[in-house]
Amino acid sequence: MADYVLRTPELVRKVASYQVGWPFELVPLAVFLDHALPTEVYGPMAGVAPEDDRRRRAFAPIHALFPAWFERYGVDGLARLLLHRASYRDHLVFYAVLYGNVALLEFLSTNVRLDVRSPHWCYAAYFDHLDVLEFLMAHGYEGYSTRVFSVAVAAGHLGIVRYLHELGSLADSDAMRLACEHNHLDIAEYLHYHLDLSWDRPCVVVYDNESDGRCAIRDFLIEHGYVFETVQCPRRGVLDRWRLRKRSSRDLRLLRVVESTDDNLIQRAVNLAAAHGLSHIVTYFCRHRVATFQTTQALDVAKDCQERVLVPILKDQVKKETPRRRRHPWCFIQ
Repeated sequence: MADYVLRTPELVRKVASYQVGWPFELVPLAVFLDHALPTEVYGPMAGVAPEDDRRRRAFAPIHALFPAWFERYGVDGLARLLLHRASYRDHLVFYAVLYGNVALLEFLSTNVRLDVRSPHWCYAAYFDHLDVLEFLMAHGYEGYSTRVFSVAVAAGHLGIVRYLHELGSLADSDAMRLACEHNHLDIAEYLHYHLDLSWDRPCVVVYDNESDGRCAIRDFLIEHGYVFETVQCPRRGVLDRWRLRKRSSRDLRLLRVVESTDDNLIQRAVNLAAAHGLSHIVTYFCRHRVATFQTTQALDVAKDCQERVLVPILKDQVKKETPRRRRHPWCFIQ
């Protein structure tokens, strides 16, 4: 009986209230936030289903705890948590984007401009959180790009695609390819009938299996005169690696041929090479700048896929491309 009294939660809270350090009620949430993935992430990985996304799984313990914790301690508890460690704000922002908690975003943005970047937009589209996108749009946050549109297309969220298109978002022929490769006929039809783009009938890929949805995709493309290729569907998890082999065969001679096509294809090839750690291909493109591509984008992909060999190579390349401020000899104060 004596042991039971000494171990009651009420007594522990009472003792902790007189001690210096973290309040008792903040410790459970703080423990999970400390072990969450860093917020320096670079958008959802292509070819990975939303339910398999490792960042959402990493924040799952926080999501399991947060509703009950917030119901008990409310806004005051959140304010005290951020007062003890301001860096938790970025973790909570990312958690709110992953799980569509707009109310939490509104609280975190009170009198503070949130650090919202491209991955936040991409994940909101990836998990079909239209309300989060509306919040980011309404508050004028930066970081939106056409990649967000492509993520929504690949994930099959027609509502997000329609919303972004009505806002004037741009897209390229890659969107139709993504819709067909991921078997989203409704999005392919929407792209065909609503997007006024000079596509010149892009070549798309349809995987050969017995799915009725694939047959519908093929019928749609044939009806509207799209050039497409039917191939065997690769195993799950090797889709991006298959695309890279198909376009470049990991052969520098073929990559030189690819360079003569278009810059958008070069960017995709470099990103895929960075995603799979093909350092010789990335190094080749960095040294032979026949085509234009964004090294920072390839660096983001390499970081996202944890390719530790490629990250320093691309970082050095980004430094070389960054213009340095010239010092003037006549100015002694710089």
